[in-house]
Amino acid sequence: PLPELAKAVVVLGVIQIDGTPQIIVKAPNEQFTRYVRTGQLLANGQVRVKRIEGLGSPTPVVVLEQLGLRQEVYKQVGEGIVNNSSKT
Repeated sequence: PLPELAKAVVVLGVIQIDGTPQIIVKAPNEQFTRYVRTGQLLANGQVRVKRIEGLGSPTPVVVLEQLGLRQEVYKQVGEGIVNNSSKT
């Protein structure tokens, strides 16, 4: 099986608050965006935030793992964002 839930997570940003990296995410089947840290679970406990690579770089990558599949999914900040605004 493919890690579809992990692939559907959108990473909106990575910031540091009091020296602790915080990730702004929008998980599938969740209504709101939220701040998470490494080790926390998303998508009703089915996706784990495994680590952040390149934290000091302009384009950090968040590594997710869909539980039970042992496949890592790499998400760059902004990857998968859909702009619904229309130009008139």
